Amino acid sequence: MFNELEKKINYIFKNKDLLKTSLTHPSYVNEHKKDNLENNQRLEFLGDAVVELVVSNYLYKTFKDFNEGMLTKYRIKIVCEQTLANAAIKLELYKYLLIGNGENIEKVKNNNSILCDTFESIVAAIFLDSGIDEVERFLKRTILIDEIVYSIDTDYKSIIYEYASKHKFDIEYRVDEEIGPDHDKKFVVSLFLDKKCVSTGFGSSKKHAEQDAARIEIDKLELGVK
Repeated sequence: MFNELEKKINYIFKNKDLLKTSLTHPSYVNEHKKDNLENNQRLEFLGDAVVELVVSNYLYKTFKDFNEGMLTKYRIKIVCEQTLANAAIKLELYKYLLIGNGENIEKVKNNNSILCDTFESIVAAIFLDSGIDEVERFLKRTILIDEIVYSIDTDYKSIIYEYASKHKFDIEYRVDEEIGPDHDKKFVVSLFLDKKCVSTGFGSSKKHAEQDAARIEIDKLELGVK
C-alpha cells in the first residue's frame, strides 16, 4: 500500500516507519492501544512549521521586490488549510490514512482539517527522513506551482494606501465618467495622490476602475507587484 503512495508523491522513504506514522490518525491509535502506535499529531506540528519555512524562503527568493506585507499575503494564501487540503486530495492521501471504525474514506475526503494535517505530517516525515532540500522539491511539485502562486489576487488599492501612508500623501479616487447603458456601464476613475492626478483606470464597476488606477500607478512607481 505504501509503495503505491511513494510513487504518487515521488519520494521513497528510507525509514518506512515515518511514513506509517504520518498516515496514522488518532482514531486508529485509540482502537489499537495494545499495538503501542504513535499518531501523526506530533508530525503535523512539525510539518506546519516546515511548510511555512520552505514557503517563506521560496517567496523571499522569488519575489525580490515584494515588501513584508506582500510576502505575508502570498504565504498566507499558499499555506492555508484549503490549499494544503487540495494538495492532499490530488495525491489521494485519504486512501492511505489509517483511521478508526468511526471514520470512513468519504468523511476524510471531505474534511479539510484532516487532509491538511495529513499533508503536513507527510512533509514532516520527508523532512526527518531526508532534510529540507527534499521537502522543497516535494512542495515545488505540490503547492509551489504557478497555478497556486500566481492565482493570488493582488489588492492594488491596499498597496497604494500603504505607499501613501508611508509618504504621508492624501489619497482620493474620483469618478470622471460613466459610459454606456445601465446594464453594461463602464467607469473611468482617476487616482489622486496629494491632490495630484497620477493615473486613470477603467472598469465595469467603480471598484474595478479604482483597482485599475491603483495598478497603473504601482507600475509607474515600480513597486515590484506582478
